[in-house]
Amino acid sequence: MNKTVTARLGLLPFSNSSLEIGASGQIGNVGDAGAPNQSTQSKAFALDLNYVKLFSPILVNIKGQYNYVFVSNQNYINQNDSSIYTFSNKTTTGFGQISLRPAGASNNFVKNLEIAYRYSNFISPSGSFWGQKNNISEAALLYWLSWRSVLKCAYQWNNSNSTSIGSEGTTTQSNSLFIQFSIQL
Repeated sequence: MNKTVTARLGLLPFSNSSLEIGASGQIGNVGDAGAPNQSTQSKAFALDLNYVKLFSPILVNIKGQYNYVFVSNQNYINQNDSSIYTFSNKTTTGFGQISLRPAGASNNFVKNLEIAYRYSNFISPSGSFWGQKNNISEAALLYWLSWRSVLKCAYQWNNSNSTSIGSEGTTTQSNSLFIQFSIQL
């Protein structure tokens, strides 16, 4: 049976707790016992921040996170020609987001509105069968029905470049408009 060790440290450097900075990590063996890859090890690290502050009447919320995952190099079978190959099995991902909400406004409708922008990036292992680089931007208008339920209308741009075996350099661009309702139970 494999075990992993995980830890997270969160710091609140300001007395009003408006900013939290965190770092986390996980390390452990992930290969199956008795299998050729039984010594495979995974390491994951993350940095995150969350800043929420009311600059009356606007509530500013800034979030961000960066993740790094590395799985030790192994030999893989190429499904196209049965040859053996390896690659640097690392994945990075991150996002940054800012939202503004006029929470201090006197009008009930206006104070429940929020605008947000989010940029995210996802890079999976180059030279693997799933390798890609994704860049996603999203602009959204939200309406908070209560502290735990929200209606969201957003527009998203996605630009993806393949780095996978057999389709290197293939670019895909897509745009999406969606409406979402969420409630926390």
